Amino acid sequence: MRGIFFYELRVQNPGAVSLATIVRSLKTLTDLKLVQVLTFDPSEMHFEAATDGEFRHYAVCSNCETLTQLKDLEQSINELMKQIEVKYGFTIQSYQLQFFGLCSNCLVKKLLEKSL
Repeated sequence: MRGIFFYELRVQNPGAVSLATIVRSLKTLTDLKLVQVLTFDPSEMHFEAATDGEFRHYAVCSNCETLTQLKDLEQSINELMKQIEVKYGFTIQSYQLQFFGLCSNCLVKKLLEKSL
């Protein structure tokens, strides 16, 4: 399950499930840390399975919207979260860590456009 977009789910199965049921189900799955909410654009929410119990982190291209998973950094970020919980006695219920910028392809295109 890469992601679920409410609109797509309802269009594929009209009348099969109410929006309220979808929202409640996704909230429960999020609370159980089985699903993570991805908000790359304020007007859209995407949901991704967190099958290993640990969330994935992304860099998002502001131009082409390509997602780059930050695999090399995920262990460090998850360790930081555990340290925060232990050191400060703080239970992290949710968080968002997303980086926005230009991917290498879009950066090259932008630089080429400026040089013309």
